[in-house]
Parts: sequence; structure tokens; C-alpha cells
Amino acid sequence: MENKNKMDYSKFDEKTKNTIKYSAIWNAVAMAITSIASSLAVYYFASDIYNRMGIYGNAFARAYAPQLINFGSLISSIIWGAIWGAVAGYIIAKFYPVLMDWQKKITGNRLNTLFKLLFWPYMVVALIYLLTAGGFSYIYGGFTGSIIVIIGDLVAGFVYAKMMEKNVGKYYQ
Repeated sequence: MENKNKMDYSKFDEKTKNTIKYSAIWNAVAMAITSIASSLAVYYFASDIYNRMGIYGNAFARAYAPQLINFGSLISSIIWGAIWGAVAGYIIAKFYPVLMDWQKKITGNRLNTLFKLLFWPYMVVALIYLLTAGGFSYIYGGFTGSIIVIIGDLVAGFVYAKMMEKNVGKYYQ
């Protein structure tokens, strides 16, 4: 006897397919941006420390300085960005009304568009990073690394949210 209430998760409507696809693509791009920003921050952080060490620092810098861009980390970030982007796309496609209800209760409907719902969490994380890790970064090696990471995260979040709005926003009006 077949259960008529059983959902068939192997079939997705066009909205769900497109949301998963574009979320995977644009989250992978966002993670690439974040990874590049993080690599640059580590590079400049290490360079600042080695420069403060004088002549010994130059020898350390030549021997131990990180790569400007860590390609292994970049590729890993892109792959994981696509995977988690697909998961996020599924959640958005299937639970958007629930997410909008939560944001109405929590923010008073300030995150009332797909763009705002996707971008503002990046703003909150950037602020938390600035208040926590940014202070430690300043103490140990200057503020340049923190600024690079914050700007990278905000650009990544903006690109993800804007492109999601452009590619699938018609489903979430």
C-alpha cells in the first residue's frame, strides 16, 4: 500500500532548482572572495611582523612567509562554498515564508526583501569581527589584516545577495 502523504524529494519545482543552483554558484564566488581576502590578510599580517624584526625578519620572511594567495585554501573554499550554498538555496526555497515570519518578529520587518535577508547577516558578522578579532589583530600586528577581511566579507556578502536577488528574486517578492 502506497503512502499518499509521502513527499517525493527527488522532484523539485523550477523555483527550488534555480534557487539551489544560483545559491551554490554565488556562494562559491563569495567564498572565493573571502578566501582571497583572508590570504591577503595573513600575508600582510606576517609581512608586518617580519618587518618589525629588522634584518632577522627579512630572513624569516624569505623562508616562512605565506603565499600571497593560498590556492589550496581557495579551491577548498570554492568547493565548500558551493556545497553550503546549495544547502542554503534549498532552505531558502523551502522555508522562505518561515524565514520572513521570523525576521518580522525579530527585526520588525526590516529585512523584508531577499537581498536584505541575505546581506544583513554579513554586516552583523563583520561588526562582531571588528569588535573581537579586529582588536586582537590591532594589538599583535596592525589593523590592515582586519580591514582586508572585513571588506572582503562585505563584498562577498553583497555579491551573493545581489546576484541571488537578480537570478531568483522574482520567486521571493
